[in-house]
Amino acid sequence: MRDHPQDPQPPGSVRRSLPGAIDDGVLDAELAGLLWALVEARMPVIVAGPTAAERRSLRDTLVALLPTATDVVTVDPASDILASLPDAPGERHVVLVAPDLTVAEASASGLDPVTARACVRAVAVGHGLAATMEAESLESVLERLGGPPVRAGADELSWLGLVVILGVPDPLAPDPDDLGPDALRQRVVAAHWLRPVARDVHGHLQRLGPAVLATWDAPAGRWAHFAWGVMPELAMRIGRRPGDLDLDVAARVGLLEELHRSQAPDPVALQAIAGYRPPTIAG
Repeated sequence: MRDHPQDPQPPGSVRRSLPGAIDDGVLDAELAGLLWALVEARMPVIVAGPTAAERRSLRDTLVALLPTATDVVTVDPASDILASLPDAPGERHVVLVAPDLTVAEASASGLDPVTARACVRAVAVGHGLAATMEAESLESVLERLGGPPVRAGADELSWLGLVVILGVPDPLAPDPDDLGPDALRQRVVAAHWLRPVARDVHGHLQRLGPAVLATWDAPAGRWAHFAWGVMPELAMRIGRRPGDLDLDVAARVGLLEELHRSQAPDPVALQAIAGYRPPTIAG
């Protein structure tokens, strides 16, 4: 059964399609294609940024990319949904959809610390997560989750997967496209992948630092991409062969670029995304 996010949308919140987010300049096709492939494979994702409406909008855009067979569960502390989750996912592909993870006390806009910590622990044992946070950087995300009141351990945090940071990259840029109402438009200013703690062939723990997947290059007015350096690791993380993931992401990027160029209406774009199938690779 698929349960859609039910948390109330703040005033001004807009649920974008993935091509719509590209049209709005939130991210480009290259980053969108990569996130699409990884989120579809149920890699956890946290969207951080200064504005609740924008970060929730992007979170919901990404949640919409999950396979229809995914058990998407909205986290509600009052229902104690986390208590019903198995200790390990097994055949049940659960993705938790949560509002803001860290607040000093429970409120309508976020989770209480106990539930936030339970979400982090659920990810560490193999469940998925799509959540938001009020934070301006990866460092801030890790500091808030690792410090009081959540106090998640470093090994637990390493399983959080994707951390996407929204922000206003350069409100004073002289580019005419950034003047007027668009001057304060939020974009993805950085996307990171937290590498999970693992053991090498000798059984020793390996703790690798986070990998930068993309950043916004304000002087150039475009995104700089770095995921190529960790594609083999990303493929292993989601159970794919490196070459297969490379070709799959390239095909997704091509489709998104085509939808963007043609300015396809939202229903057409959503249908194209739903009908996408990864290329068949021999061998």
